[in-house]
Amino acid sequence: MTDAPLTPAEAYVLLDPDGASSTEAFKITLLLLVAMDVLEIAEVDRRVLFMRRGTKSVVSVVRDPPALFLAAEIVDVVRNARGSERGCDFLSLAHSAYKRVLRGASDLVSGRIRPALAARGWLELFEAGPPTRYRPTPAGLAEKQRLQLRLDRARRVPALIDANPAEAEAILQATGPLLLLVPELRSHYGKLAALDARLLAQGFVDFEDYFDGSRYT
Repeated sequence: MTDAPLTPAEAYVLLDPDGASSTEAFKITLLLLVAMDVLEIAEVDRRVLFMRRGTKSVVSVVRDPPALFLAAEIVDVVRNARGSERGCDFLSLAHSAYKRVLRGASDLVSGRIRPALAARGWLELFEAGPPTRYRPTPAGLAEKQRLQLRLDRARRVPALIDANPAEAEAILQATGPLLLLVPELRSHYGKLAALDARLLAQGFVDFEDYFDGSRYT
């Protein structure tokens, strides 16, 4: 069992081992790479026969990825997707991700993340299936409770941004990358960055030192 901190995708699965979605775990890691300035999302004109037809979101690579779960695979998908010289749109990214990374509806969670959590002593197999099912061990339940407390505290941040910015910043720093698991904060990312620009400029914390990606190789 390792003491390395949980990645947001691992924490997401530990909170709901049977209900976790591979697609959501992929999205969480994609957002993490954006927060780390590894990837960039921008709005560009959508053109049809040289006529502007609204805008679309495209993803482009800013820098080489760190040794982080799924990072190299996602960056490779972006670099090789159609239109990658300007950044790939989300449709191309999703298509390539399903083909090259997810490899089926549950493979990312059931084939990689759950076994990694089991190796850490936080999940145990209790039904060989199909479907294969895991449940938290006593140590996993304790960690799950700690996660839920941190996330519950982070949900207070929107109300504190203006009323008590010092407390809001302290909660953000304590929550770290797990902020990505708090949907209530997503509409407030701009204010969070204004409160402490390092939260987005450095990806909330120094992620290169925070995660051990070797356990997924």
